Amino acid sequence: MNLPSFSFRQKQILQILLRSDHNLSYNDLASELNVSKRTIQREMSKLKKQLRPFYLRIRSKAGVGIELIGKQNDKEQFQQFLHQQKVKSIYSIPDRRVAIIYDLLTSKEPIKQYALARQYDVTETTIASDLSEIEEKLRAEDIILFKRPGIGIYVKASEQKRRNYLSKLLHKDVAFEEWLQLFHGVNKDDGVNSLMDNMIYNRLLKIADKGDINAIEQIVRKVLYEYNDIELTDKNYVNLIVHILLTVERVRSGNFVNDDHLSVSYQEDLVFYELADKIVERLELQFNLPIPKIEIEYIALHLAGARVSKTNIVTNSNEELTWIELTDLFINETEKHLHSSLQGDEVLRDGLIAHFASAFNRLKYGLQIHNPMLDSIKTKYPEVFQACIMASSFLEGKLNIKIPESEVGYLTMHIGASKIRVEEKRLQQYDVLVICASGLGTSAYLATNLTKAMPELNIKDIVSLQQLQAMSNDHLEVDFIISTIELPKGVRRGKVVVVSPFLTENDQKNIKNSIAMLEKHTYTKPNIKENVHSLARYGAAMVEIMNYLYITAFSATKKVSLESLVDQLKDHEMVSDRQLLLGDLSQREKLGGFVLDEVAMIHAKTAGVKGLFVGVFHLEQSSPWLDDTGHDEMIQTVLILATPKQVLPEYKKMITEISAALADEEFIDVLHSKNEQKVREVIEFILSNAYEKKAKEIMKGYQS
Repeated sequence: MNLPSFSFRQKQILQILLRSDHNLSYNDLASELNVSKRTIQREMSKLKKQLRPFYLRIRSKAGVGIELIGKQNDKEQFQQFLHQQKVKSIYSIPDRRVAIIYDLLTSKEPIKQYALARQYDVTETTIASDLSEIEEKLRAEDIILFKRPGIGIYVKASEQKRRNYLSKLLHKDVAFEEWLQLFHGVNKDDGVNSLMDNMIYNRLLKIADKGDINAIEQIVRKVLYEYNDIELTDKNYVNLIVHILLTVERVRSGNFVNDDHLSVSYQEDLVFYELADKIVERLELQFNLPIPKIEIEYIALHLAGARVSKTNIVTNSNEELTWIELTDLFINETEKHLHSSLQGDEVLRDGLIAHFASAFNRLKYGLQIHNPMLDSIKTKYPEVFQACIMASSFLEGKLNIKIPESEVGYLTMHIGASKIRVEEKRLQQYDVLVICASGLGTSAYLATNLTKAMPELNIKDIVSLQQLQAMSNDHLEVDFIISTIELPKGVRRGKVVVVSPFLTENDQKNIKNSIAMLEKHTYTKPNIKENVHSLARYGAAMVEIMNYLYITAFSATKKVSLESLVDQLKDHEMVSDRQLLLGDLSQREKLGGFVLDEVAMIHAKTAGVKGLFVGVFHLEQSSPWLDDTGHDEMIQTVLILATPKQVLPEYKKMITEISAALADEEFIDVLHSKNEQKVREVIEFILSNAYEKKAKEIMKGYQS
């Protein structure tokens, strides 16, 4: 019998389950492996089938957790099997394409198509499809891809363009907090994944050796320490390290920048050139590698572009005046497009002045800045982002420069933080210190989100990791610390809660758990009227879902399509526009399908429905459906959840109770039963439980 093989992530999950002496939740596993809950659910669905030959099974139950079931002897034999098995490398389609781009940009020789197919364990047809997509991406960066029969595949581009794109790929989807976490040596003993399992290291090791990465970061850190009147923001520090890393590796492989038009004012920026020269001098000693003068000049440009000192963020009063004027112009233009006032917010004004101080130096010298959060910023805050685009366009006309979207993204975070401060009054009860590593914009944005979402927090200060290291314990008179990065053991002080810059619901839950442990019982009189109205809205949402719940058997002679499912809803009272509904569901599916235990779930906010819509489609025969990795998974049930574009929080919470229930095997079994009465009963049970829980929470508030 051919036994199944397991991916690296699957092996990690299984090892955790084998070691555990108690039930674990999806969130426990997601936190341990630094992945999403959805990723764990998808892996569990696959593992349930793969474990059958080993006489083991995974049992999951809502409210209880997940455990590995089987005889101890079978578990021990399986442990031995895992130890002996060679892990297969699995790339998602996007990751494989990024890896191929790395290969093409760093290779000195053409690469054969069959060699790529063998390297990534796919067919040559798949590689051909990848190359078509890659060709378009590279063309947008002025990099030309050539495919020559008998010769191979290669790219043509200047050395500077190659480095710029490699830098862009290294920063893709990786927050600056993660870079600093890597540089400060946080490892598995500190409660996070081993650095060798980290996405950053996987990318860096395509280019450089692990020892080289650490050596370069230590050299830069020591030189900057010696020039103690210069202080880079964390964002600029990360950009500098990545630039130097690429420089060393490209020069070592015989690839040099050739730019006769490079220009820097050494009278004005002599200190930065001296600093760059000192860094290069130590790099040459470390790697026994002569580095051309032009590379020193490029490093000097990066330092000059950062240009933030401990004593003053500007070099002369004229520059300070320019940045103040630019800040006021930008705020005024943004106000026009937002139709709201931002006046009187000195935190915003000071933050933008500091940001423009370094941003316009970068733009002046033509340096790249990467914003790994740009897509999230655009999606979550479209109105503010668009206003900042318009305001930036106004500045472009005044200054005759181009402000890229990556810069606009950071400006959006400043403005977004100000809007939240203006709109919300906060009640503060718990003293916290915020540790951030993404610059003033991210710090202010996180701090404001914290006080908006959790008014009981009083943020005493916002500091960097370096500033925390220099603080005395007397300064830390706080209840706990909230940090966007894991703190090394040497600087941990008291309770630390690690969150993302965007403050997810899970982050808020972890903070609330910390508050509960403090046992501070400050009484706040409940708002009786609002609580009663809120509970009524929960009840109305439950009634609406049950009244319009749609359950049907679905037959198809060929592969089931989303269009064919939506066609079934032409007479449904809650569906106002099938084409809009189809369009929004399709758009959401493009971001990645969700398939769990042969259930496909599709959800969207749409103008195509009048209210909450829940549809359960029982397929008469199994059909393939694309999951979020682009692979076909067989399904037998489809669950469609849709809400209007604008929906009350209580309504949204109620419908998400149904998707959350997919973690329970019993719910999935009922969905597959094709028994309409049972499906109705279990959904009503889920919603009733949620309603009762909310009612008890409100009553508890009155009794406190």
